[in-house]
Amino acid sequence: MSDRVGQQLGHYRLLRLIGRGSFAEVYLGEHLHLNTQAAIKVLHAHLSDDTSEQLRREARTMARLMHPHIVRVLDFGVEDGLPFLVMEYAPGGSLRQRHPKGTQLPLDAVVSYVKQIAEALYYIHAQKLIHRDVKPENILLGSHDEVLLTEFDLAIITQSSRSQQTQEAAGSVIYMAPEQLTGKPRSASDQYALGVVVYEWLCGDPPFSGSVQQIATQHLSAPPPPLRAKVPTVPSALEQVVLKALDKDPALRFPNVQAFALALVEAFHTTSHGRTLFASEQPAAGEQKGPSVLDLPTGTVTLLFTDIEGSTRLLQQLGDRYAGVLAECRQVLRTVCQEWNGREVDTQGDAFFVAFARATDAVLAVADAQRAFANHPWPEGAAVRVRMGMHTGEPSRTSDGYVGLDVHRAARIMSAAHGGQVVLSSTTCNLVEQDLPDDVSLRDLGEHRLQDLGRPRRLFQLVIADTCPFSSRRSSGASRNCTPCNTCCAARMCVCSLSPVPAARARLAWACRWQPS
Repeated sequence: MSDRVGQQLGHYRLLRLIGRGSFAEVYLGEHLHLNTQAAIKVLHAHLSDDTSEQLRREARTMARLMHPHIVRVLDFGVEDGLPFLVMEYAPGGSLRQRHPKGTQLPLDAVVSYVKQIAEALYYIHAQKLIHRDVKPENILLGSHDEVLLTEFDLAIITQSSRSQQTQEAAGSVIYMAPEQLTGKPRSASDQYALGVVVYEWLCGDPPFSGSVQQIATQHLSAPPPPLRAKVPTVPSALEQVVLKALDKDPALRFPNVQAFALALVEAFHTTSHGRTLFASEQPAAGEQKGPSVLDLPTGTVTLLFTDIEGSTRLLQQLGDRYAGVLAECRQVLRTVCQEWNGREVDTQGDAFFVAFARATDAVLAVADAQRAFANHPWPEGAAVRVRMGMHTGEPSRTSDGYVGLDVHRAARIMSAAHGGQVVLSSTTCNLVEQDLPDDVSLRDLGEHRLQDLGRPRRLFQLVIADTCPFSSRRSSGASRNCTPCNTCCAARMCVCSLSPVPAARARLAWACRWQPS
C-alpha cells in the first residue's frame, strides 16, 4: 500500500489522500487540463479478468445513474494493473465521519437524511438495481451538506476477490438483511439496511453486535431490541415504523423504501406536533426549513398551483404503493422549483402552492417538472398526471402568506386544467412569451369563465416538447367532453378543452388558504 500523492492517473493528478481502507485508497485529484477536482478511488487488489470485467460493468452502470443524491462516476480505468474510479468529490466527508459511532442524532436530522437517502434508493430500484451496501460510511455529504449515496456493490465485488475477510466486510454485515445474508438480495434489503442505520442514529448503537458470525445469526433469527428500551423518549409510532422496516420477512416491510421514508416523516410530524423531539437548533443537513413569510417574494409575483389529477382513484389503484408515488411527485416538484428560485408557500397532500419572483423562472420550472413526470418510471399501470395553473399579480404578503384576488385566480386556473396540462393567465403569458426556449411554446385557449371571478378570462396553455400533446378548441367556458388525440400515447389521455371538474371544487378550499408550510 503506497502513497500515490503527486502521481497521475488518467487525466488526474493526485493531490492528497482523503481516505484509506483495506481494499482501496481515495485521493483528491485535479484534472490536468480543466483544473476541476474529483475523488479518485484506487483499488488495492489486482483483480482477475472475470472480476475486473464485473467491476467494469458495475462502473458503467453507476456512470449512467443521474440523481441529485447519488455520487456520479465520471471515469474508470486501469493503471499498472490496478483499477481506479473517478467520482464526484463530496467535500463534506461521510456521515460516519460527521457522526462517529455511538452518536445519537437529533430526530429532525435523522428524518432529513432518510428522506434524501430513500429518494436515491428508490431511484436505483426503479432502474432494477440494488445497492447492497447501505451504511453511514457509504453516505457522503456534498458542498451544501446534501446527502450523496455512493459505493453500491463495488465494495462487495472487490472484497469477494480477496481471500481474507476485510474490516469493511465485517462492517457491512451489521447492516445486512437476512435474505442478503443467504444470497438472495432484493430492493427490500436496502430498506432493511436503512432501517438499521436509522436504529443506530436514534439510539447510538446498531441493533446487533458481536462477531461477524454472531451478528449474521442475530439478523437471521433474533428480533431487534426495542428502541424505547434503550431510549424511552423515542416516540412509539416512530419505533413501530423502524421495526417494520427491520422485519425478517421482506414481504412484511414497507412496499418500497419511499413508503418507509414517508411513514417515518409522518410519524415524526404527528408525534412532534406542538413540541420538540430531539430537535436540533439548526436545519438538518441538506434540508431546508419551511419558508418564513420573510422568504416569500413581494411586489409582482408569479403564483403556481399544482395537484395530481385523479389522486383518489390513483390511491385506490395503487394501495400501499401510492405513498411512494406521492413522495416522488413531491420530490420532483421541490427539486425543480428550488432550481428555478421558487418558494414553497404551502403543501397539502398532492397539492402544491409555490411563488416565483420571475415569471420566466416559473415557466422553466413547470416545463422541467412536466418532462420529469412524463419520463419518470412510475409503477406499472399507474398514469400520474399533474395539472398546473399560473397567474402573475401583486398579492398582499401577510404573516400567514399571501392574500388577494390574484391568489384566487391562480388557484382557479389550476382547477380548470387537466392532468399533464399547464395553463397560464394572459398576464403571465405577456411576461414570458418573448423569453421562451425553443422547445416551449404557447397556445391560445380562448376565454373561459373561472369560478366566482365574473367575466371570462383569456387563458393560454404551455406546450412543452417531449410531453403529452394537447389539442384545444376555444370556447367561452362551456364544458366539452375529452377525446384522445391520435398523437397521444395509448396510456395517456389528451384533453381537447378546459372544463371544470367537480373534484376540483373541493380542492379550492385548500387552494385559498395560502399559508406557508
